[in-house]
Amino acid sequence: PRKPSAYDRERGRRLARKRKELGLSQAEVATVLGVSTQQYGKYERGENRLTASRDEMLERYFTDKAAGLAEPAQARYHAPISKSS
Repeated sequence: PRKPSAYDRERGRRLARKRKELGLSQAEVATVLGVSTQQYGKYERGENRLTASRDEMLERYFTDKAAGLAEPAQARYHAPISKSS
């Protein structure tokens, strides 16, 4: 597996700044992503790489919060999983 890069560390710093600007806790954001608070902290510190799908979820969530939208359900940020029969 690839190790976090300088980009991953910078992305984590930007996530932390945005979260703090919106007045959110790491626990709140972790719940939206469906990960532990500890895991989300690793994303912010750049210790773990953030997948593209989770990055997209965060962008949508932060955009909604910045726009003042009501607290949406966690399901809004997750793509539905379909099983083939």
